[in-house]
Amino acid sequence: WDELVTSASVAQVVQTLTELYAAFESFVDPRHQIFRWRTTAQGFMAVAGHDGDATHAMVLAEVALSLVEAVRHVALPSGQPLRIHLVLHSGPGGAGIVGCRFPHCTFFGEAVQLVEALEDPSGAPGCVHMS
Repeated sequence: WDELVTSASVAQVVQTLTELYAAFESFVDPRHQIFRWRTTAQGFMAVAGHDGDATHAMVLAEVALSLVEAVRHVALPSGQPLRIHLVLHSGPGGAGIVGCRFPHCTFFGEAVQLVEALEDPSGAPGCVHMS
């Protein structure tokens, strides 16, 4: 992330992130009961299993591997390949709308806290950390 924002123009950063998120969103959709929950400059969170589907962990693992492959087709403006690491965790969580003046959806709970703790940028690129 640091390499991208320090060596590229704002337009190049936006274009690279658009390509990356388009690749991610091609795998994360309601057909698999996987939903994008939050996107930040450095993170993309998706959730599944909220519908009680017992296969959600398997589906998420397959999607995670597909995301690793999809990222191989996204390059940084410098031409260097984009390298990411993914965190996959299964556990309890909740969701709701918070705020009055600027309401927004939020996802919270043990699972979210663990994933956020494992979002260490020094994680092994091209790998999926599962817990």
